[in-house]
Amino acid sequence: MRFITDNYILKPRTEPRESEASLRQSLIELFPDRAIIFDLECRELKNGQPLLEYDAVVWNKESVLFIECKSPTTYRNYRAREAQSWRDVSKKIAKELGFSEYATIIVVKGCGEEGVRRKGGVKVVPLERLADLEVEYEKI
Repeated sequence: MRFITDNYILKPRTEPRESEASLRQSLIELFPDRAIIFDLECRELKNGQPLLEYDAVVWNKESVLFIECKSPTTYRNYRAREAQSWRDVSKKIAKELGFSEYATIIVVKGCGEEGVRRKGGVKVVPLERLADLEVEYEKI
């Protein structure tokens, strides 16, 4: 299965990461009425170069949610500019796929009960608090 837009190709990674099993289970429980695809790689259509990855994409008819999962160490090293760029590409993909709303979140696993934060305009949620998530969709 592939999703092709005007500028991007989204395709599943060949090997799902076992380290993200708890994220997958949490999302299935949180969004039982939405479609979910896990472990997508995004490539630029014109040159086929890998651009970024999504650990999960959740959608319904009108809206799409892009999710990236990080360890505490990886999250600390993740720059706000990178998060902003990831968010911008996600918005372009959502628009090209015909959604009217989109959202992006970064889930940090193993960081305890710390509160919700933002990095580069992207909501950051501890995996332990994912069940309390209130998605803030933005109009495209």
